[in-house]
Amino acid sequence: MRKNDIVMPFSKTDHVGIFKGHEAIVKKPTTKGEARQYGIDYQNWASENNLSYGEVLFFQNELIKIAKKFRLVKEFKENGII
Repeated sequence: MRKNDIVMPFSKTDHVGIFKGHEAIVKKPTTKGEARQYGIDYQNWASENNLSYGEVLFFQNELIKIAKKFRLVKEFKENGII
């Protein structure tokens, strides 16, 4: 795993690398468009899976970092991603 990789649990994006169970090593988004798609993919995946509070917190923290980096906080909040 590289510095810019994070473990995320969905497989519907073109960001996906190596699968381990329901997890995949995924590159962090590098553009605003990738960040939007990342949030959409997470939201779809999370709606289909039972997550513990710890898992929800982990993913929310990652999504908040991404939203701040690409100035998508308002959009992510409006769409219920964060």
